[in-house]
Amino acid sequence: RRNRLISQKENISKMAQGKLKVNAKKKSGGSQRRQSAVSKRSKKGARTFNTKRTHKVGMAKEQAAISRSINVKNEALIASKALGNRSTIFLGDLKAAGQAELKKQQQTRRKEVDKNTKKKYIERAKSQLKKLDR
Repeated sequence: RRNRLISQKENISKMAQGKLKVNAKKKSGGSQRRQSAVSKRSKKGARTFNTKRTHKVGMAKEQAAISRSINVKNEALIASKALGNRSTIFLGDLKAAGQAELKKQQQTRRKEVDKNTKKKYIERAKSQLKKLDR
């Protein structure tokens, strides 16, 4: 009886610390792996998850790039309109984009005018040549 009491005391002292339990089951490898993965994860802040559909990630990035380029173009157009109306813009990069857009618009207008005047001159010259032939 005394031996049994001593062995129970030993079990109790071992269990009090929670380290050496008598007949304790060993954890499976999977649960140990999961536990280590959970402990590595940061607990604070927003969590990000990788998507299972990677093609959607590519599509989203493409959409973001397209919208970004549209926004840049719109900003340049608005800045050029403001500069064309003799307004002042204090943001240097926006001002430069507006000036570049203004130059592009002026060049396209000049090209159109040049094409129209060339056509008029050519038509007039042809009509003059027809008159000379008669």
